[in-house]
Amino acid sequence: MAKVKHFNLRRIHCHLLRVHTFAKVFSNGISNQLYGYYLYDQLGETVLIRINGVGTELFTDRVLEKEIIKTLHARGLCAPLYATFNNGIAYGYVSGETLDADSVRQAHIGR
Repeated sequence: MAKVKHFNLRRIHCHLLRVHTFAKVFSNGISNQLYGYYLYDQLGETVLIRINGVGTELFTDRVLEKEIIKTLHARGLCAPLYATFNNGIAYGYVSGETLDADSVRQAHIGR
């Protein structure tokens, strides 16, 4: 399994702006801040940067979360974890639809 590096978010943000990326702010979350960065013609190669909300570590085990992402990625089940920060992570984006209470009950979803 690849080792995930710890980076300074400010340095990454400045670098992303220099290479002509586009940014999208996702505002549907309750407390976390989520930003997506992509090159103009490569939306499928989006990198998400999540800044954890204040106090979310009280109900989410962030160390376990990172281990689960790395394990799932190693098995081809989710996007990679690119970097960790003191208060967030950078990871890959997978397009799709968010499951809700109705869609999760559909037979083809549960397979």
